Amino acid sequence: MSSRTARALSSAASVCASPGALAFASGCVFTAFFNGAFFANAATSYPPAQGNFGFLLSLCALVTGLSSLTLAVVCNRFTVKPLLMLLFPIAALCAYFMDSYNTVIDSDMIANTLQTNISEARDLMSGKLLLYMVSLGAIPAGIIYRMPLAAMSYRAEFFCSVKSVLLSIGIMVLAIAPFSAQYASFFREHKILRYYANPVSPLFSTVRYFDKHRITGSDPARNPLGEDARIPAAKRLYMTATPRLFKPNAKDAAAEHDAVLALAQATQRKHPD
Repeated sequence: MSSRTARALSSAASVCASPGALAFASGCVFTAFFNGAFFANAATSYPPAQGNFGFLLSLCALVTGLSSLTLAVVCNRFTVKPLLMLLFPIAALCAYFMDSYNTVIDSDMIANTLQTNISEARDLMSGKLLLYMVSLGAIPAGIIYRMPLAAMSYRAEFFCSVKSVLLSIGIMVLAIAPFSAQYASFFREHKILRYYANPVSPLFSTVRYFDKHRITGSDPARNPLGEDARIPAAKRLYMTATPRLFKPNAKDAAAEHDAVLALAQATQRKHPD
């Protein structure tokens, strides 16, 4: 660790902050350092040279308010440090892939990530990824770990959190109000830009992924298909992406029911008549 980094950590350790203030400050940091891909794509869709500079500034304020609001709702004296220490490295990882490959972190990308094996992950390792993880992940997490929280009663902490929530909402309202017409087209015609908002979009995409796949302890291999459409039919055709691999429990379930599993790597596929 360099002397400059050590001094930064030491200085941060002497500053006390309430959970709400720390959540708001983290939202500002996320906007400033973790949303390069979002603002680059926004500038492409709304070129500053065509009179969109004010709108881009309002987008900056909107993302700050949205990030701060999300964190203020879930952070308290017990959760603020663990959540932020986990969120900064995750957001750094997302920022790397967004900035380097211009990819979005949606529920499909999360599904692909969970299916990635070690050899595929090894191909993605690089010095640039390490730089992102250290500068945007490890160092902020270290600062948060060493920063003491301000001593206050539960009542004072509650009102401080309410202030952070109201401040975040106020920033969002003030950001949207002067550019309501442009935001109407933004939300209607540029929906893909929302997926670049880091870390809000990855967080909501993760929630959507687990809700979509209903990860509640049940065995997905035994879940019936077509229960949502009870229409009499002689045959049904299900078209879906062929998995690259199957977990052992899926293979066991297929063997138990004498079913055939088709793999993407298979060179020969046998289908029942």
